[in-house]
Amino acid sequence: MQRWETAAQPRPTPTPTARGVLTGLGLLRCTTALWAVVVAVIDARSGVMQRPALAATALAPMVLWSAVATWLAATRPITLLQPAAQGTDLVIGAVVVAADWAVYDGGHSQSLGSAWVLAPVISTGVAHGPVGGLLAGLGLGLVNTAAAAATRGLEGRVMATVGTTLLLALAGATSGWVMERLRRAEDEVGRARAREEVARTLHDGVLQTLAAVQRRSTDHELVALAEAQDHELRAWLQGAGASRPGAGPDDGDFLARLRRLALALEQRDGVTVEVVAVVAVDPPPPVAEALLGAAGEAVTNATKHAAPSRVTVFVDSPDAGAVLCTVHDDGNGFDPATAPAGMGLELSVRRRVEGVGGSVTIRSAPGRGTDVEMTVP
Repeated sequence: MQRWETAAQPRPTPTPTARGVLTGLGLLRCTTALWAVVVAVIDARSGVMQRPALAATALAPMVLWSAVATWLAATRPITLLQPAAQGTDLVIGAVVVAADWAVYDGGHSQSLGSAWVLAPVISTGVAHGPVGGLLAGLGLGLVNTAAAAATRGLEGRVMATVGTTLLLALAGATSGWVMERLRRAEDEVGRARAREEVARTLHDGVLQTLAAVQRRSTDHELVALAEAQDHELRAWLQGAGASRPGAGPDDGDFLARLRRLALALEQRDGVTVEVVAVVAVDPPPPVAEALLGAAGEAVTNATKHAAPSRVTVFVDSPDAGAVLCTVHDDGNGFDPATAPAGMGLELSVRRRVEGVGGSVTIRSAPGRGTDVEMTVP
């Protein structure tokens, strides 16, 4: 659960996601409160409601709090996530739930507060996660059951009260679960943006300086040190910084292993090899081994025969469960229709991929580079 405030820290500003959710809850409160008032007026005039004064007493704080909560969502949203606001929300919800059994003596089509009681349950889930939302829903459900038992008894109403409790609990737990994942996704986006900013800074400064040292220096030790630092920085920028030197072939996930392989090939052949992952994939071990071996051979084949300046390995998952790995080079290219089948592409690429149920497509043209596309469904 994310902590929004501690006694020793200033109040943080809610993220855009949290602000949007709180604003949406404000609109939900106002809309359902207005509808509850309309229903109560209609029931009072038609004689369905036996105690309209009590209903007005219960609905008045609900309407007032809905207006205040909506204003707070727009001006000071963090306030709605504090204990005082959360408690006010739940207490008003409990009053409205209990009053529904007291203001009506007979059957009625809609409850007194309509769907308004969902707002405090969802708000608790937003502030305290799925467990908090679950407990809030269960609490209001128990209030509803206790009020029914005290006013009319539970005979013939057990299923209805249990269903209401389950609905409220599920709403609270689901809202908390969804909010936690939204926060996690927002954090990941923030980290990605920070990494991009660092990458731009390093590329425009440190990496260019290291490249200049490698080109101009006559000190072999200094050149070797600059080259090593250049590779380490590129590995970190590509997300392989967590891999430690000397990591074994089975150490880390598929993308980390692929990036380590790319760095090793780059150091060996002196050609820039970049890994670009559209989505994170982690295929089963047999598929991972086949794709790593095939990708390595495709890169080696390119650097050996095509004289490229750069080789890029693209990884994607176009369909659920499928892995697409494409090795692209900007080298000389060739005509696949006339070129003889090379042992490297045939044995180490095609047979590896086909051995795990995949397929290989080679696209190339003279002067336009080559794409070796490997797909495992």
